[in-house]
Amino acid sequence: MNKSAELPPHAPRQTPFVDTLAGLPWWLLIIVLSAILLVYSFYSDQTYNDVFNFIREGIIVTLRVTIIAYSISITVGLLAGLGRVSKNPVIYNIATLYVQIMRGLPILVTLLYVSFVVIPAVISQINNLGEYLAAINVLSPENSLALLGDRRAGLEISFELRAIIALAFSYGAFSAEIFRAGIESIGRGQMEAARSLG
Repeated sequence: MNKSAELPPHAPRQTPFVDTLAGLPWWLLIIVLSAILLVYSFYSDQTYNDVFNFIREGIIVTLRVTIIAYSISITVGLLAGLGRVSKNPVIYNIATLYVQIMRGLPILVTLLYVSFVVIPAVISQINNLGEYLAAINVLSPENSLALLGDRRAGLEISFELRAIIALAFSYGAFSAEIFRAGIESIGRGQMEAARSLG
């Protein structure tokens, strides 16, 4: 028999206990133990407790903005992604323009631009519309359109909401490309089969 054609001998099997340990997700165990140690440090050490109490509100705001903005960006991205694969040239070009501009802008610039330029301009136009509708007696003079953005009326758009809008539209452009790539990766035969099934 030819020695070069022989398969190498298999490594001896380890004990079942070692096999079980080797199959565990050690990275998850390390993360859980680190989290337990961190929580213990926050509650046992007064300095960590003070620091955590100081930054807790910021963490909550960050998580809230992230979750809301990401949820909106998925919807915006799906619509823009469908627009990017549309055969209608108007929808395709509008979706492409949105995706190319938003992906080309840094997110910090988008945050600042939306917060300090776009939202105030939109509020001003809505106020003008409300004043116009009040002037032609369609709405009352104290309508909510005319008072949008007025602190005294309690209709001011917060900076948190402005950040959510900016992040949703920024990440929506990235999500649009993900959806477009996913749709285009489906084979033509599979797409035709799906259409034939309804």
